[in-house]
Amino acid sequence: MNGGMQTGWLRWLKLQQKTKMKSIKDIENLEGKKVLVRVDFNVPLENGEVINDRKLRASLPTIDYLLKKGTKVILASHLGRPGGKIKESLRLAPVAKKLQDLLESKVHYLSEFAGNSVQKKISEIDNSEVVLLENVRFSPDERENSGKLAHKLANLADIFVMDGFGITHRDHSSVSGVAQLLPAYSGLLLQKELNNLDKVLENPNKPLTIALGGVKVATKLPVIKNLLDQADYILVGGGIANTYLKAKKFSIGNSIYNDKYLQQALDYCDKEKVVTPDDVVVGDNDGDKYQNKVIKNTHTDLCSENEMILDIGPKTAEKFSNLIKKSKTVVWNGAMGYFEQEPYDQGTRSITEAIANLSETSDSFTLAGGGETVHFLEKENLEARLNFVSTGGGAMLYYLAGKKLPGIVNLKK
Repeated sequence: MNGGMQTGWLRWLKLQQKTKMKSIKDIENLEGKKVLVRVDFNVPLENGEVINDRKLRASLPTIDYLLKKGTKVILASHLGRPGGKIKESLRLAPVAKKLQDLLESKVHYLSEFAGNSVQKKISEIDNSEVVLLENVRFSPDERENSGKLAHKLANLADIFVMDGFGITHRDHSSVSGVAQLLPAYSGLLLQKELNNLDKVLENPNKPLTIALGGVKVATKLPVIKNLLDQADYILVGGGIANTYLKAKKFSIGNSIYNDKYLQQALDYCDKEKVVTPDDVVVGDNDGDKYQNKVIKNTHTDLCSENEMILDIGPKTAEKFSNLIKKSKTVVWNGAMGYFEQEPYDQGTRSITEAIANLSETSDSFTLAGGGETVHFLEKENLEARLNFVSTGGGAMLYYLAGKKLPGIVNLKK
């Protein structure tokens, strides 16, 4: 069996082994049921108000579906990182207020996430009403999936629905713990997320291009490893590119890189399909002093001790954009540089515009995700032009890397 036939056969076998998830649409009788829905309402607040409701709007279809079926909808979410302690600034009251505006119906906000008073309130509300529990990360047992928190949450409901894709890679009490104790199903948002990611993993239109940047290296290298055979081009910038240059013995000054992954970066980024920068923009954080540096095999001093690599250079930006233009499927996670400060936003802007333009062709598919990626798309008013923008960054990378997500393991039929 030749290499191409073997790869095709393995992909076919993988598809045969894939197990369909149980969906809320598979439940025959929902009326009168108490349904605990784990959502991801980890949204930014400013002066006690939600300033970006994108994640709330993403779960509205699931909430609306359950309300129309006559259920009592119990929403569980986290907000920020309170470290298992109550932090007044991270209470979910502002989120409840915003959600009520979006739903145009009453949302009962509770200042606790479990206990007798919570159970009493749930028993008192009518069917087709919503309860939002307090921030579950106020419990020290949430992030460790320890103690009795999962049981306390399970005692509130008859059915569990996982809809917060952005936290499916977390083995937390309100994510994987409850799913082991109640009949567990996927929500409409979660199903939508996985369906779109599967377009990349299962049978993508070719050429397939993966663009990876950002600061975090540990979560990006497994994606390169998993998709190296399937992808046609893997474009790297940001922390991955810096780590690779460091491994190649270039002097990169104060540039962000990860010394734990020097060898891995070298192993993967030297592959033919992986496209590394031909030039970089070097400067200071303020953007006052900067210059373009061409990367040559004989040139090892890209940065002085006080300088940093803060963007891909114009030659690289053009090269990346041209590869994107001739692609049919593009996945993007992570900015190419320090886009918050001009002029280090140019590399990210260049590839973003190329991806947005590609999205408008009939046989293309573009997908993006990750906090800073989505932030840049929103900043440039380009989010609507992409085919799909994920609500998860880490979870998206875990899924693309072929890893098991604790939040969906117990949702399989």
